[in-house]
Amino acid sequence: MTTTIDRVAKAELKDWAREHFRGGENSLLPSYTPDLQFLDEEGVRLDVRNNIRHGFFSMFCAGVGLRDAAERRRFLETAVDEAQAKILVSSGGGGGGSLEAAIANLQELQCLGLSHVMFSLPSGPEFQTADAVYEYSRRRHGLQ
Repeated sequence: MTTTIDRVAKAELKDWAREHFRGGENSLLPSYTPDLQFLDEEGVRLDVRNNIRHGFFSMFCAGVGLRDAAERRRFLETAVDEAQAKILVSSGGGGGGSLEAAIANLQELQCLGLSHVMFSLPSGPEFQTADAVYEYSRRRHGLQ
């Protein structure tokens, strides 16, 4: 699956967002089997289909309750697979307290086929100035 960044040049991203961000974005929470032991992939797929049916333009895949990185990855893979480009799929763009961890997380989300992420900054004294926030954001998004 191609990602948004593969299909849309960086210079065109604002135009792309204006065109595609129309309407409401829903939150997609993970579904679990009745014994709460496993991710219920069919339940996630049903929720994605219902989000499409209800006319949402996007769904934010919230990681509430996910136990580990492997389960998060499977949840996102299932959502993207079921969405089949009929609805945008987003998630949190965090990734820990370091720039390297955040970049690795964004790269993984891009590889999974998410269309966009909710950008967040790590906390800490090194992010107390506008220049520091700008530099972090620039490097995180791979801008020169």
